[in-house]
Amino acid sequence: MSEEQEAKDMNRRIELSMAVGRYLGSVERFDRASKDFSQRCKELREKLQPGERFVAKIDWLYYIVEMDNDGNFEVTKANII
Repeated sequence: MSEEQEAKDMNRRIELSMAVGRYLGSVERFDRASKDFSQRCKELREKLQPGERFVAKIDWLYYIVEMDNDGNFEVTKANII
């Protein structure tokens, strides 16, 4: 293998290693975010009553929060003037 080919091969291995490292970091951040999201959903379900519907104001924006009788909830941005 020529020196030029060896240098290209080395650069490729370095680039692949860096890409794998970024991927693994993303997996870790995704897992943390997923666990946090699941915990916040559980917390919200514990606070809501089945069939409940209300408007919440967060950071100057309004959201309609609804929970059906099966424990499924939805939070949608409301266009309130």
